[in-house]
Amino acid sequence: MGGLGNQMFQYALGRRMALRINTALALDLSFLDNKADIDTPRNYEIGCFNISPRLITEPIPGSNSIFTKILSFSNKYSEKKFSFSSEVMRQPDDTLYIGYWQTDKYFIDIREQLLLDFTLKNDLPVDDKMLTDCINKQTSVSLHVRRGDYVNNSAANKFHGLMDIDYYKKALRIMGDKVGAFKLFIFSDDMAWCRLNLADIHADIFFVDGERDGCIDMNLMKMCNHNIIANSSFSWWAAWLNVNPDKIVVAPNAWVKDIDTDTSDIIPSAWQKI
Repeated sequence: MGGLGNQMFQYALGRRMALRINTALALDLSFLDNKADIDTPRNYEIGCFNISPRLITEPIPGSNSIFTKILSFSNKYSEKKFSFSSEVMRQPDDTLYIGYWQTDKYFIDIREQLLLDFTLKNDLPVDDKMLTDCINKQTSVSLHVRRGDYVNNSAANKFHGLMDIDYYKKALRIMGDKVGAFKLFIFSDDMAWCRLNLADIHADIFFVDGERDGCIDMNLMKMCNHNIIANSSFSWWAAWLNVNPDKIVVAPNAWVKDIDTDTSDIIPSAWQKI
């Protein structure tokens, strides 16, 4: 379910459980196929990575039923809350997991495996290789602005909300105090808004324009020394995949608008919340 970042969380939990039980991992894509019933229609996006789960996208030969109806699961487990639950980790083989699983407490112990899994299958285009060189030759900070359906979809806006300019200004002050001078690389699904509103937010800015797959933008973000993320699983993963041992990650304390949703386990303890 969801976009690239959400699909990565779901894969990570599945990968962790499959390794624990020593069984195969299958991904049920039937939810993505029902685009008419989804507020923000999505496609399967994690195929850009070096992973090889079984994908169930069509009825199994000889049957008129989709995956979730034909297989006789001994257990079906739906996510009960956003925060970590040890109960999730105790489920047996032959379990269908349904949820988002947005905390690395479910998979931190297979971090090294996931760092390998979430590498790109294909080489970067020439222009993006040049951008990677630019990122690597100096102290670099990525800043991600998530707008898109957070602006255009009323349900998404009501639940998630938006990070305002004051959040980014405060994050940049923190970053400047900790790392000194740096080049800021801004990533967004609404670069026109960023150019209009953030042009003066820092002395040395590179707006990462252009149409590219999300996994490439994520790869570029993770190459930066440090990260300022939005309340978005997309930039969460970019920061989590950043292997700089001295990285500084600034993240929003309020992950969603809904005060009744416990998101206390989403941000790793080493990251700075504001």
